This record gives sequence, C-alpha cells and structure tokens, in this order.
Amino acid sequence: EVDLSVFCGKFDLALETLARYEHSKKNASIIMDGNERRKIQFARAKLLVHSGQFGHALSEYEDLLEDMESEVERQMERQMERMERHMEKMKQQEEEGNRLREEESDDDGDDGNR
Repeated sequence: EVDLSVFCGKFDLALETLARYEHSKKNASIIMDGNERRKIQFARAKLLVHSGQFGHALSEYEDLLEDMESEVERQMERQMERMERHMEKMKQQEEEGNRLREEESDDDGDDGNR
C-alpha cells in the first residue's frame, strides 16, 4: 500500500498507511527487530521529505542517527567485554603454563640431588 501510494504521489496517504502498519504491529504485540524498525523509520523520513514536512523529516533522520550510534556503542562494549574475557583467559593459561614449568624445573632439580 505504501509503495502504491508513493507511486501515485500520495505521500500523506503513504505516511498514514505506514503509521497504521506500525500501530497494528504494536497492538498485536509483535516485536520489531532493530533492523525492521530502522527501515520503517527511514521510509517515514523519506516520505516526510517528499510531503514537504522537512522539520519532521530532519527529526526522524536525527533519531535514526542516534539509534545507530547507540547500536555501535553497544556493539563496541560487547566486543571490549569479549576481548577482556579472552585476555583474562590467556593470562590464566600463561600463569598455569608458568606454574607447570616451575614444577617441572623443581622436579628436575630434585632428581639431580638424589
């Protein structure tokens, strides 16, 4: 419906149809993933530009950018946490290897005294 409305140049109708779609998803308790939500928001922003509502369109684009920035920050935090866990695991393995080498050298030293 949105595509058809846009094709016919009825951008306000397309915006209304998009709003109904979002409303029906919310009422049906269907959770939209971030990617779908961004696609809808981007489509809404484009429709707002075409319908001459530049202030609203700018607001939508700003919201999109903020959402993307938040997502990048979350991804960076998760990556840093993974790296920290990996580094901690490597440190533990290194300490275990050092401990085993020390035990081996102690065992070798005990054999030489006998």
